[in-house]
Amino acid sequence: QQQAEIQAIVDCEEAPTFENVVEAYEASGAILDRVVGVLFNLSETDATPSLQKIVEQVLPMLSEHGDNVFMNPEFFAKVAVLYEQMETLGLTQEQKMVLKKLYRSFVKNGVALDEASQARMREINKELSSLEYAFGNNLLAENNAFAEEFGVTISEYGEAMASCDDRERREAMFKAYSSRGNNGNENDNKELVTKIMALRIEKANLLGYKTPAEFILSDKMAGNPEAVDAFLAGLMKPAVAKAREEIADMQK
Repeated sequence: QQQAEIQAIVDCEEAPTFENVVEAYEASGAILDRVVGVLFNLSETDATPSLQKIVEQVLPMLSEHGDNVFMNPEFFAKVAVLYEQMETLGLTQEQKMVLKKLYRSFVKNGVALDEASQARMREINKELSSLEYAFGNNLLAENNAFAEEFGVTISEYGEAMASCDDRERREAMFKAYSSRGNNGNENDNKELVTKIMALRIEKANLLGYKTPAEFILSDKMAGNPEAVDAFLAGLMKPAVAKAREEIADMQK
C-alpha cells in the first residue's frame, strides 16, 4: 500500500511542492507503521520463538521495501528539486528540517550509486537487518540467563551493584554482566559482531566514507570522528579530577 502511495507521488503531473511531495510522503505508510509498531513492540516485550521467526521473515522484506523507496530515482528527482529551491519556497524551519532529512535519507541509502553498487547496497542492508536482529536475540537470551542466575534484571544491575555488600557476589555479577554474548555458547555474538562491522565498513566505503563512524557523523552536529575525539578529550581531565575529588571525600 505504501508503495502505491509513493507511486502516486511520482505520477503526479503537477510541479513538485512541499505538499504534494514531502507531506504526501509523510502521510504514506500509515497502516504499515501501525503494523510494524505492534509487531516490534510485541517482539521486544513478549518474545516467543514463533514471533521471532515471523520477525526474521519480515525484516528482509522491510529492508527491500525501504530500498525500493529510497533508491527510486523518480521520487528522488522531485525531492531534489525542492531541496535545491528550499530557501525560496517560504518554508518554516520545521518544514526545512523535514525536507533535509528526507533528502539525506536518499543520499545515505545510495540513490546516487551506480546500478552494481546499488545492488550490493541492497544485499548489505538486507543482511545487516538479519544479523542485527540475531545479535539482539542473543543478547536478550544472555540477559534472561543473568536474571535467572542472580535474581536481578539487567535494568536493575546498577542499583544492585551499588547496594550489594557481598564483594564476591558483586564480582560475579560484574563478570557475568560484562561477558554477555562472549561466553562461547549458542548466544555468543563475536562472529556476528565481526560480520556486522565488516558490512558496515563496506557500506560506508560504498558511500565514500572511510569508516562507519565518519558516515554516521556526516550529518550530525559534530560532523566527524575527530571532533568527537577532541570533545571527549576535553572532558577527560576535569572528569577524572572530579572523580578523584569524590573518592577523597568518601574516604574521609
